[in-house]
Amino acid sequence: MQEGWQYLKPGMYWSISSKSEHPAEAALLLDFLVNDPEAAKILGVERGIPATSAALEAIRPDLTGPEAKAVEFAESLDLGEAPAIVPTGAAEVQSVLQRYALEVVLEQKTPAEAAEAFIAEMQTAIAAAN
Repeated sequence: MQEGWQYLKPGMYWSISSKSEHPAEAALLLDFLVNDPEAAKILGVERGIPATSAALEAIRPDLTGPEAKAVEFAESLDLGEAPAIVPTGAAEVQSVLQRYALEVVLEQKTPAEAAEAFIAEMQTAIAAAN
């Protein structure tokens, strides 16, 4: 098995909208949900194994059966770096890239034209999603 190629995929990603009217309060809520031992005890492993050691240590004494085995397994992994989270709107990359690659192969566009059009289209898609 290749060393360090695995990564822990979060059960969910937390974020704060750039349009939030209460970013400081939202940050406090996220900090509570991710780091606070009391929040960890309430949430348990319902949304996955806690990402922080403080939260995990708060619930570890209460873990039994499959939950304890899941934590044991996760801690046994030789982890590598997790891939970057793609920006909103970037999910279209593969289909857009394939379309422009086909246009180059069919000589409908030069590689430079396709690259320029691809970048412009992706910038528009990402901007529209935000």
